[in-house]
Amino acid sequence: MKFDFHEDLQRAVERLSPMLDATDADLEKFRALGHKLLVVGGSVDAIVPYTGFLNYYQQVVEKQKSLEATKEFFRFFLMPGFSHTFGGSGVQEVGVAGIEATPRDGDHDVICAMERWVEQGEAPKRLLGTHLKLGLKGARFDYDRPAYAYPYVAKFQGGDPKKPENYAAEENAEIYTLTDA
Repeated sequence: MKFDFHEDLQRAVERLSPMLDATDADLEKFRALGHKLLVVGGSVDAIVPYTGFLNYYQQVVEKQKSLEATKEFFRFFLMPGFSHTFGGSGVQEVGVAGIEATPRDGDHDVICAMERWVEQGEAPKRLLGTHLKLGLKGARFDYDRPAYAYPYVAKFQGGDPKKPENYAAEENAEIYTLTDA
């Protein structure tokens, strides 16, 4: 109750940052060990705004000296309408909440996508986030919404917005250069 945002915030950030923040963009040792990193960010995440993920990804690209080198071991997906871990106005689930209505495959579930990448060498290019209908009997599958490995975003092409085939990958250079803003 005595926390003073003017006096105490910076001190709290300094104390907690080494434990909570992943800010070192030099992932060369990680890459050299053959590790993979798959990050999913939600476009409506109020806890961890996606712009932080994008800025970090851009910093990693700069350290790796190319987007292609970075994509060999690090993929970022910006899920439309996804909140923090679960929920949102669009995508509500990406396999981490353990909801039975979410298909358990490498297209819908980020853990399965990571497993396929590590064990079979198939890097994810697209993930299908799940939108659910919530009712008295629990959650049930409603529709899929695609997200593409950054710097691509899903662009609606027309037709039924609930069908993933009505979206196409489009490079989004405007978002990709956030660090220049």
